[in-house]
Amino acid sequence: MKNLIRDLEQRIARLEKANTRTSNPRNAGLKQAGSGLKSVQSMLPGVTDRQANHFLHALSSSILDGAVATKQETLIKGEIEVEPDTFIHPSSPSYPVLDTINGVVGSKTMMKLKVDLKDLERLAKMKLNNFYPSKGSSTKILCNALTKNIENNILRNMNSVELDLVFGESQFEIEKSLNEYTNISQIEVLEYDYEVKEIFRDSKSQLTVIVVAQIEYDVTVVFDEDAMEMDRY
Repeated sequence: MKNLIRDLEQRIARLEKANTRTSNPRNAGLKQAGSGLKSVQSMLPGVTDRQANHFLHALSSSILDGAVATKQETLIKGEIEVEPDTFIHPSSPSYPVLDTINGVVGSKTMMKLKVDLKDLERLAKMKLNNFYPSKGSSTKILCNALTKNIENNILRNMNSVELDLVFGESQFEIEKSLNEYTNISQIEVLEYDYEVKEIFRDSKSQLTVIVVAQIEYDVTVVFDEDAMEMDRY
């Protein structure tokens, strides 16, 4: 847990440092967070713009690392390219046109995440006893601000392994859908979408956050001809 908190604190520090890289550092946080700052201040009266901005970063990071309570996953089907059995370089004009097979290329997942309030308080450096997001415009604005912060600041700096964890480990489903003689030779993130839909507090110790996350991959596979031949005989 201590390592997780330290990692989150380092992430928040990097985000806040990035926000100061403008010709007007005083307004950098406001420009980044937008109306989300006001929504935080409406729920936590008395906090400054800087505190509200820090809170947004802390909550964004905590959501990405939140514990998954439940999830509903829909697999995305599409075409998967098959790597040809050739020594010709892909840049060559004589490189053969790739065959394709149908398979799983991604997923769309609705997740219910749990965020520990004590951990969030340590990250945000403020008490959250009175933080109770209610259904209304302020909470909707907060969700939009969190979505923009997560997509524009955090996810774009993650590698493919980190992204896969955030989006529900879709690569496992892709591998599972392939037949036993087919192996992934290359997989890259094609596109993704992450949206914070709801946030509410249903206990003294935790926040509940509902997110919808969708990710698709560009997948290339290769057939294991040797294994196929061995099983045949």
